[in-house]
Amino acid sequence: MRSYVLLLGLLTFMLVVPGMAAAALPVPTEIEVIDVPNDDGASLGVLWFWRGETSEDTRVTIEIEVARDIIDEYALTVDEADKLQREREALRGKLESILPAMYEALQAAGEIQARLQVAEANKDPDTNQIRREYWSRQREYNRLHAQREKLWEGFLSRTTTHKTGYLDRQQTADYIVATLNNSPWVACSDVEDAKVDMDGNWPTKGEQTGYFGQDPPEADKVFYKVSSFRVLNPAKFAGTFTDAPDDIDYSAPEKIQLKLHPNTAYNLRLVVSEGDEQAIYELGGGTGRVNFFNVSLVNNLIFAVGFGIIILVAIMLARRNPNMFIRRISGLEAVDEAIGRATEMGKPVLYLCGLDPLSTLSTLAAINILGRVARRIADYDSDLVVPQRDPVVLTVAQEVVREAYIDQGRPDAYKEDNIFFVTDDQFSFTATTCAIMMRDKPAANFFMGYYYAESLLLAETGAATGAIQIAGTDALHQLPFFITTCDYTLIGEELYAASAYLSREPLLLGSLKGQDLGKALIMLLIVVQSLLFAINADWNWLKMLVEPL
Repeated sequence: MRSYVLLLGLLTFMLVVPGMAAAALPVPTEIEVIDVPNDDGASLGVLWFWRGETSEDTRVTIEIEVARDIIDEYALTVDEADKLQREREALRGKLESILPAMYEALQAAGEIQARLQVAEANKDPDTNQIRREYWSRQREYNRLHAQREKLWEGFLSRTTTHKTGYLDRQQTADYIVATLNNSPWVACSDVEDAKVDMDGNWPTKGEQTGYFGQDPPEADKVFYKVSSFRVLNPAKFAGTFTDAPDDIDYSAPEKIQLKLHPNTAYNLRLVVSEGDEQAIYELGGGTGRVNFFNVSLVNNLIFAVGFGIIILVAIMLARRNPNMFIRRISGLEAVDEAIGRATEMGKPVLYLCGLDPLSTLSTLAAINILGRVARRIADYDSDLVVPQRDPVVLTVAQEVVREAYIDQGRPDAYKEDNIFFVTDDQFSFTATTCAIMMRDKPAANFFMGYYYAESLLLAETGAATGAIQIAGTDALHQLPFFITTCDYTLIGEELYAASAYLSREPLLLGSLKGQDLGKALIMLLIVVQSLLFAINADWNWLKMLVEPL
C-alpha cells in the first residue's frame, strides 16, 4: 500500500517573496506534497490547481534545500555535536580558498598542455618555455591537492567517534560543495523549468496511471514527480572528496544529478515565473519512503498469480501423463539419428556449449541438453568430445556427462579427457575446434548455446566434413548462418524447450505446457479486443486489464 506519510495537508497559503511583483502571475492553489512509487530510491510528488491564466512563458521550478544538517542523523552529545559543527565549518572555510585555486591550476595545466602538443608538433622554439609553464602549473595543482587531502584526513581523525564512525564522505561533500555558492536551494532535475506541452496542457494527476491508477480523484490536478536534484559537480574541483557512485552523471561540467534518498527529510519550494516576474511558494518538508506495494498495479499481480496457477495445473497433469502432447521439434527428433550414424561409422560426436559463461540462459540450456545427449551416447557406446572455452562451464560439463554415464550404468565408458579446456580467446577457440573437425571428422556436430562471429566458421567447417549438424541458439544475428549450414536448427525458445522435450520430466514438461497455454490466452485476448475495436472503438477493456487500475 502506498505510504502517504508525506502528506503535508493542503498548503493553500502563499508566502510570496517580498518585493516580487507577482500579481499578474497565475497562482497555484491547494498545493500538496505526497510520496509516490519509485523503482529506485525515493520520490516526492507536488500537486496543485491553477488559478489565473497560464501561457507558454509560464514556467515552474521545484527546488530542494540540500544544505541539510547532517549532525541530527547521529546520536551525539551536545559537546560532540558542537565539536563536529566547528570542525565541519573550519574544513569548509579552508576548502573555499583551496578548491577554486586547485581547479584553476588544473584547468590552466590542461590548456598549457594543449599548447605544448601543438608546439612540439611544429617544433616551436618556445617549446621548452611552454613545457616549464606546464610543469609549474602541474606542481601547483599537486601542492593544493596534497593540502586538500591533509585537511580531509585531519577532519576525519578529529571527528571519528564510537558513535559516528567514519562520517560518510559523500554526505559531507554534498553539504559543503553544494553550499559553496552560498545558496542552499537547487532545482530538481526532473522539473527544472517545466513548461506546458505543445497543446498547452500541463501534466495532470489523471495522466499518471502508473502512480494513481485509472480515474483518480482530482484527476485534473497538475502533478510533477521529484526524484533527483542537481548540485555543484565535485568533478569541477578534480574529485574534491571521493570517487562518485556509478549512478552519478558527470556529463554536465558544472552540476551533477543526485537521487533522493529514502527516509531523508527534504525542504521544498515551488517557483512560478513569467518573464522577469517570479513568485516563490514554500512547501515545507517531506520525507520519501520506500513503497513496498503499489495498489494501482494489483491487476498485474492477478495476472501473475493466474499464470502461475496455469503452470502448476499443467505440472500436475504432466505428472499424471508424462506423454502429454508437445509440438514436434524436428531437430531433437534427429538426435538419435545423428548419434546412431556416428556409432555406425565409429566416429565421435562433437558438442559445443556456446561461448558465453554459465550465467547465460542459453548456456544453461545447452548444459541441460548435453546431459540428455550424453545418456544416448552412453547407450550407443560412442565417443563424446566437448571442447570448452570457459573453465566454469568445463567443470559443470564434466560433472553432467559423468552423471549421465553413471545413470546409464556405464561409468567405465566415461572419458574425462574428452571434455577439455581450449582457450578463452574467441577465435583461438574457433580455430582449435575447426582443427578438431578436420582431423577427427566427427559424424555429428551439436552447436548449442550462444554464439558470435565464429558461428559461420564453425558450421561451415563442420558441413565440409560431411557431419550431421544440429544447432540451437537464441542469438538472432547468428540464426541465418546456422539455418543455411546445419541440417536442423532450434530457433529461440526451442532451445529452452529441448530439455523438457528430451527428458519428459514432469516439472519441465508442465512448465513448458503452462507457458504455451498462457501465451495462447494472451493471443485470444488480443484477437477478441481487435474484434471489439472493429465494432466499437470505446470498448477498450483489455487496456483496463493490463494497465494500472
